[in-house]
Amino acid sequence: MASLDGEMDGETRENDFKLMQDVGHPNQPNHQNIHIPQPTLRQIDQSNAEKGGYPHSYIESHWDDMYLGGRWSLPINSNPFYLLCGSKTCDAPDSYSNTGSIVSSMLRWGRKVRDYGLEVDGGCMSSFPYMVGGCRVPGVGRDELHMNPNWGHIVVCFNNAFFRIEAACKDTGRVYDGAYFSSKFKEIVERGEGGDEAFMGYGTGLGRDEWALLRGKAEAGDNLSKSSQFSVSVQSRFRTEQKLH
Repeated sequence: MASLDGEMDGETRENDFKLMQDVGHPNQPNHQNIHIPQPTLRQIDQSNAEKGGYPHSYIESHWDDMYLGGRWSLPINSNPFYLLCGSKTCDAPDSYSNTGSIVSSMLRWGRKVRDYGLEVDGGCMSSFPYMVGGCRVPGVGRDELHMNPNWGHIVVCFNNAFFRIEAACKDTGRVYDGAYFSSKFKEIVERGEGGDEAFMGYGTGLGRDEWALLRGKAEAGDNLSKSSQFSVSVQSRFRTEQKLH
């Protein structure tokens, strides 16, 4: 907490510090003495490294238990996302072009990671392969981390309908450029088709187990979501004009 001095105001810091103390207080009903000496943690990490498999650190299995198995009254957004907010002065063609460039760049970066061609980073890179093609899939009781090993397509969500866009040329394996994706986004929006099913976004506001059951039904007979590299959601900003976000 001391390292946060200067990064937050005094009242916020006091409140956060109190919460931290409450979590570890012996009088709390869920309190556990989790203090482990540093040398012991190093021994655990060394043992894990010698095994060469999961878990890769002393904290990883505990973190996964919390992250994948945790069930709370209010769900947390479990998969990383980028929210692209277009300028009010940005017209639709620019939105298509910008989003297409970002999608193409993200796919090419993911391909570089998958092919072991990414330059070495000074920090931990173990999470990089999951950023394209990885997804936390809800399950009853415990979620699972799903990784799609095949390089296939992306999914575009628009008007509660789902559209498949190929990510790379089947003949050459080359990821398509931004102009290709831009044209596909424009085609989907101008076509204006919508889905007849119940609004899927509602499910993400439910508890994890409820969402897992609902998602399982939605996936029956449809392999788009599980096999895609990632999804792009397109929403209408104005009633008379469609824009990409």
